[in-house]
Amino acid sequence: MHKKALFIGLGGAGQRHLRNFKQLYPDSDVAAIRKKKRTFEIGIDLKSNDTVDIVEKYRITEYEDISSACSFEPDFAIVANPTSLHYQTAMELLENRIPMLLEKPACTENDNIQLVLQAAKKASVDLMVAYQLRFHPCVTEAKKIIESGNLGKIHSVAAHVHSYMPGWHPYEKYEDLYASRKQLGGGVILTEIHEIDLISWFFGLPDSVVAFGGKLSDYNIDVEDTVTSLMYYQNEQGSFPLTLNMSFIQNPPTRNFSVFGELGNMHLDIPNDELAIKYHSIEAEEIMKLKDFDRNSMFVDELKHFISAIDENKHSMLSIEHTMKGQILANAAKHSLNENKIIHL
Repeated sequence: MHKKALFIGLGGAGQRHLRNFKQLYPDSDVAAIRKKKRTFEIGIDLKSNDTVDIVEKYRITEYEDISSACSFEPDFAIVANPTSLHYQTAMELLENRIPMLLEKPACTENDNIQLVLQAAKKASVDLMVAYQLRFHPCVTEAKKIIESGNLGKIHSVAAHVHSYMPGWHPYEKYEDLYASRKQLGGGVILTEIHEIDLISWFFGLPDSVVAFGGKLSDYNIDVEDTVTSLMYYQNEQGSFPLTLNMSFIQNPPTRNFSVFGELGNMHLDIPNDELAIKYHSIEAEEIMKLKDFDRNSMFVDELKHFISAIDENKHSMLSIEHTMKGQILANAAKHSLNENKIIHL
């Protein structure tokens, strides 16, 4: 099936999407809007290869802006530019009725997310947000268990995400990375919003959130690098606190959820591709352990889902309507941190 894709941003995330797209649709056409215009290839290990020119390798047609790129007549766009540009880029694409897969987060402010949602509805254009962790088999199974009610009334939840941002991109200084710069929409809350998205996907929005932390390291950045948020839920699953610890100055990487319920506990370990469930009435522990799991398969499945949703005009769990709760929660945590107060949702 022939496709025409417009890429906006071809850094590490953009090139991953490009590589997967060309593997799925090798005969398709590619165009790009780029600001830095670096031509080296960034591999799946995020290391640069100066011997490869991606413009030549993927036969990329380059444009200066979205207006001129409309002559390419793309079937859709994949947006992977800095966070601070997502809102403006999304609105321009919607004005030109171009469907898109927008890298997370969709926006940096709640007012903007509402405007994007309204514009998408008015234009009847698909806008989906790239949350690939929703395609991890252990994550999807964890959601099923939570929704089944088999854990009973939830007593508490603890989530942790730790990574090492200065080592993310070997091809550039960490000071230049969007995640480390306030002007580009950086900071650990929005950069590591995947866990916040999963929290909202699993449990919905809490009644309130309060966040503590900030820039606690000596790294040359002007954004928060370490944050602990306390959220309080009151819903059909019970009344329970949820703690989320976030940092992107820690090694080794950690991404896990622990759900403690009246009838059992569940522990999700994403880096080790493992899900463990222990019911109080059963001695044995149920363990889902993936062997040789290819992390890139999440991105491939995400891309397949995105394209099929457009082609078949079907419901998508990545749509702006179904991902905006995580965005609202992330912004609430940022506001709590910046204003030193409890935010009620």
